[in-house]
Amino acid sequence: MTEFLYHYKMTVTKIVDGDTIRGDVDLGFGFIQRNQEFRFTGLNAPEIHGPSAAEGLKTKQYVTDLLTNKEIVIVTKKDSKEKWGRYLAEIFYL
Repeated sequence: MTEFLYHYKMTVTKIVDGDTIRGDVDLGFGFIQRNQEFRFTGLNAPEIHGPSAAEGLKTKQYVTDLLTNKEIVIVTKKDSKEKWGRYLAEIFYL
């Protein structure tokens, strides 16, 4: 039962890079947490600055085309942020 405790709908509002997104999270019962940042678990995309910028920008564009303004489901394993201030989450979309 505990594996479903942190399971939310989210509307994606911004793609930060190929493995980080921002969005508005529906917490249920009419509560929306706006502009929350999530990093995809199990994925490490190229950076959008520095030597890997070309690959990073292609990856960001792919994620942008896939998820911008879409409703997705996020699943987090804990409700605390990692060292860069993001929640780690698995992302599911239709």
